[in-house]
Amino acid sequence: DVVFQNKTVSKNLGFGLTLFGYDVWLPNSRGNKNSLNHTTLDPKKASELLRLFFYEKGGVFLSPKISKFGVPLCKVLKEVCANFVYIIGGFDNLQLNKSRLHVYAANYPAGSSSWNTVHLAQGVETKKFQKFDYGSLKNQEKYGTTTPPEYNLTNIDPKNVAIIYSENDWLASRRDVQFIKDQIKGSFLLDSKVTFRLWNHPDFIWGKDTPRYVYKTVVELLEKFRFYD
Repeated sequence: DVVFQNKTVSKNLGFGLTLFGYDVWLPNSRGNKNSLNHTTLDPKKASELLRLFFYEKGGVFLSPKISKFGVPLCKVLKEVCANFVYIIGGFDNLQLNKSRLHVYAANYPAGSSSWNTVHLAQGVETKKFQKFDYGSLKNQEKYGTTTPPEYNLTNIDPKNVAIIYSENDWLASRRDVQFIKDQIKGSFLLDSKVTFRLWNHPDFIWGKDTPRYVYKTVVELLEKFRFYD
């Protein structure tokens, strides 16, 4: 943990921010195991929601099974689980606390919407940050064009944007970060590179030194805009 202004920045950012008196709102990916409730529609039956949930091939309904078997497995086969955790984000796992792998396995992966996954794959394929591609006919109906429109990042005020990144991140590479900077022109509120050379994608959440390299920066930024009575 990191001490900041006589308070400790926890290894859990959500709990850590509560120590500073902040209200904490946690976003939830649409279609994972924690978002199966709806006030009027049944996600298992309603066609409006079926598009949003990754039920059949390894998504929402598989994740509880992964938790059931993954927790005891990761207590014994830590190296195997470590490789599973980092297979997408990168294999530099110096920041991984292997003693907590069984805790991670109880909640990861949580599943997601199949359309979320397809949308991400479309971005990788097209190299564009654009709306969902339904196909030319449906695109024409929804967007008025046969191709999905790109998100106009030039409308974003850079003075309201904070970027924290690393050069060893496989999923948000240096080229991706530069793309954002080129689109949102101007001076950012915060432009911070993690100084740990082998810092990769999962480390932003699970890294042993996340309070030192990431959370401290986040808290310092938030404190600049805080009003004290």
